Amino acid sequence: VEPLMQQDPQLHQIVLVGVAIRPLGELGLKGFESGEDNECYQMFPWPLRGRIEELTAVREKEEKEQPAATTMPEEELAEAFLTRNSEIRNTVVPPDGMVTFVFSQVHLSTQLWNASPDGMRRALVKHNQVLRSLMLKFGGYEVKTEGDAFMIAFGSPTDAVMFCLRTQLELLIVDWPLPILNYPPCAPVINSSPAEYASKSPYLWRGLKVTLSVNTGEPFFEEDTVTGRMDYFGPVVNYGAMLINHAAGGEIVLDKVVRNTQAVQDLLSNHDIIVRELPPIKAPNFESVVYLFSVLPTELAPREVCT
Repeated sequence: VEPLMQQDPQLHQIVLVGVAIRPLGELGLKGFESGEDNECYQMFPWPLRGRIEELTAVREKEEKEQPAATTMPEEELAEAFLTRNSEIRNTVVPPDGMVTFVFSQVHLSTQLWNASPDGMRRALVKHNQVLRSLMLKFGGYEVKTEGDAFMIAFGSPTDAVMFCLRTQLELLIVDWPLPILNYPPCAPVINSSPAEYASKSPYLWRGLKVTLSVNTGEPFFEEDTVTGRMDYFGPVVNYGAMLINHAAGGEIVLDKVVRNTQAVQDLLSNHDIIVRELPPIKAPNFESVVYLFSVLPTELAPREVCT
C-alpha cells in the first residue's frame, strides 16, 4: 500500500483489508492524503495507521448512509480472507532439519469469551489476519491452529524472532471491536517511553495480549493424510508447547538454544531490542533446568508483565 500512495496518493489511495481493496472514501477517510495529516505521520510508520479509534465510528456512520451493496459484510470479508489465506499458506514450504517453532496463545482468552462472545469472535478474525500476514512476510509455516493458539514452523530462528517482535507491534494498531477495548485487561495503555520511542508506538498495550514462545530443535515430521499439510512432533515440539505455558501475558520468550544462536545474537545486538534473562524453571517431565529470555522492541520497554 505505502509505495502506491507515495507514487500517486491522490489517484490510488487504497486500503487493504484481507483480500478486499476499496477506495479510502468508502471507509470515510476522505482527504487522507500524504502530507495532509502531519501528526499522524509523526505517530505512525505510515498514515493509514492513524486515527484508529476514529475509524470505527466513521466507518459505521458511512455504512449507514451508503447503500448496503457498497460495503462487504464483515462475515463475507472474513470468509474471503480465510479462503484466500488458505491458498497463500500452501505456497510456504514447510521447513525440515533444524526447525524453529513459535507457539502463540491469547492471554485471558476464556475470560474474554465469557465477557463478550461476539466481540471475541470478531477480534479473533483480526488476530488471525495479523499473524497469518506476518507468517507470509517472515516465511512462517502454519502447522496448526486450535482456538486462538497457533503452532508455526520457521526455517530460520532470526525470522521467528522478528515475526514475534513485529507481531507485538502490529497488534497495537488493529481496529479491535469496542467490546474488547472496553474490557479492562485490553484497554489502551499509553506509552510512557521517551519521545523517540513513543512516537513509533504510542501504546504499550491495546487490545488482545498475545503470548509467544520460540524454541529450536530437530523434530520428527510427516504429512498429515487428512489435511495434506506437514505436521511436526517429538520432544522438541513438546518442549515448545511447555514453554508457552511459562510465559506471561503478552510476553515473547526464547529458550537458551535460540538465544545462543549466533544469528540471533547478532540480531539482538544490532537492533533496538531489549533482552531480559528470566528466572530458570524446572518443568515437569523435563530433567534439566530450563533457561528462558524475554525480548521486546525497545519502544515497548515500559511494559509490565501480565500474569
